[in-house]
Amino acid sequence: MLHDVRVLVADDEPFIAYAIAAGIEDAHGEVVGPCASVEEIFDLLAGQALPTAAILDLHLADGEVTPAAEHLLDRHVHVILHSGRPLPERLSGRLPTLVCCPKPTSPERLVRQLRAMIDLRAEGAASR
Repeated sequence: MLHDVRVLVADDEPFIAYAIAAGIEDAHGEVVGPCASVEEIFDLLAGQALPTAAILDLHLADGEVTPAAEHLLDRHVHVILHSGRPLPERLSGRLPTLVCCPKPTSPERLVRQLRAMIDLRAEGAASR
């Protein structure tokens, strides 16, 4: 399902991060991370090519993931926020196309959502 798709995983709860990573690997995707903080995300991104997609917890060990999410979205990386809390209004207003899946969402469902996002962008590019 995610053949050769690189997916950044960020969650400060190790059990959740590794469950998502296992779901990505089961779908034949490549896991980047997991990261537990915004600082780790930027350190990781500085040393390698951008991922195709990212599944990010809204609140990480060192704060809200917004700077990393904006950085990735500005570079056309597919981003899913995976959070136990609703998306703050200031964030949803600034990033209206951001996909947010409430916790708990199964890794399989997150993978299906990513696949749908990737396919939708590919269809849009093909129709141009």
